[in-house]
Amino acid sequence: MPDSIEQALEQLLRDRQSLASTLHDDIAQSLTLAVLSLKRMAAAPPQQMALAALDEAVGQVRGATVALRPSLLDQAGLLPALRLYCESEWGRVLQTEGELDTSTWTDAQRGRWYWACQQLLLIGDTVTTVVADTSPSGPRLGFLPWNSSPDAVGWLSDLGLVAAQEGDRLWVSAGPNG
Repeated sequence: MPDSIEQALEQLLRDRQSLASTLHDDIAQSLTLAVLSLKRMAAAPPQQMALAALDEAVGQVRGATVALRPSLLDQAGLLPALRLYCESEWGRVLQTEGELDTSTWTDAQRGRWYWACQQLLLIGDTVTTVVADTSPSGPRLGFLPWNSSPDAVGWLSDLGLVAAQEGDRLWVSAGPNG
């Protein structure tokens, strides 16, 4: 990958992580404090309206945080973060199989894979299962069933990832720069 694309991608991932952190650590915490304070107040209609609005705002901030970069990605790994993303974004359950140890990955690698998987789940909107496979050549993820054209994922190479379709499964693995 050329340095300029790599640098732009790294900056994008850092910005997403920073924004997600700000949303979670600052805004969501402040909104939660406001909700708890209102719950202690009398149950008068104006307070109930404010409480409902704050509850909705908290939900929106949490949703935005999950979409950008959930803290779960760094705490529990890629597969749990993808399950959370599918549940919060679309209300659908994503099954995951296998284990994928991302503890040795850099923040940039975790961010790159998470963003790529988000896009794949959007393109492959029929995907119900993500399978983790660790082979001697490195980790790979299988998305199934994959009903979209393999041509729809050519952009993965710009992220240093490689895609290969086998039957109804799309496999994604790290390329030389991934």
